[in-house]
Amino acid sequence: MVYHVAIYVANALSPRAVADYTRRSRSDNPMARARHGSYLFQRPGSSNYYIKLRSPGEKRKELSLGTPDRREAEVLAGPMITAHKAALLAARPHLQTVRKLEPGEHPGPDGGKIVANERELIYLNHNGAYLRTESNAAQMVVPPYPRCSTRSREVRALARPRTAPDCSS
Repeated sequence: MVYHVAIYVANALSPRAVADYTRRSRSDNPMARARHGSYLFQRPGSSNYYIKLRSPGEKRKELSLGTPDRREAEVLAGPMITAHKAALLAARPHLQTVRKLEPGEHPGPDGGKIVANERELIYLNHNGAYLRTESNAAQMVVPPYPRCSTRSREVRALARPRTAPDCSS
């Protein structure tokens, strides 16, 4: 019995069966969902391509690209998609590596000292004898950049991903 079930499942999930199913579902449904990562779509009854951008906490934006040619639409949408992806990336918390101590000698525990360089911390006791070594790097979570009131300021800030956007002007 188990053998027959295994054969049935293997045949049902074969690449050909899956391809036939997906091909059928696309042709049967004209409003089929766009594949993940695709920002371009055509509305029913229109030959022009549109771009759809969705950001967390914002309304969905749909803009007409004014062209029925897919390749031309991809070229027109490129800068908008790049700015959108950069804004999504800037809105995520990220890890940043920082040094625990600046290079040089620092007072240590129990009257000893800590010798720091770019990569490691060397702990010495009060006699100058070696105790241990550990990394001089620590990772911290940096919260998302503050949101600016206008999209143009956000796009300008995307060229400098390591600094927060200038919201003062």
